[in-house]
Amino acid sequence: SGLFAPVVNNMMTPNLEVRKLVYLYLINYAKTQPDLAIMAVNGFVKDCGDGNPLIRALAVRTMGCIRVEQISEYLCEPLRR
Repeated sequence: SGLFAPVVNNMMTPNLEVRKLVYLYLINYAKTQPDLAIMAVNGFVKDCGDGNPLIRALAVRTMGCIRVEQISEYLCEPLRR
C-alpha cells in the first residue's frame, strides 16, 4: 500500500491517540504484508525505551501482536527489562 511509509512516519508523534492508531494499522497491515511490517521495528524498539510506561506497554503489546518472526526476536530484550 502507498500509505505504509507515511503511516510509519507517524509512529514518533507525541500524540498518544495517533500513535495508537498507527500501531493498530501496523498490526492489521502485517497480516497481509509481513515483509513491509519489519520496516517499523526500529520505531518499536525506540518506544520500548520511552520514559512513558504507556508507550512502552503499547510498543511491547504491538510487537507481540504482529506475527512476524523477525519482530518477535526484538521483543525479547524489552521483556527482560
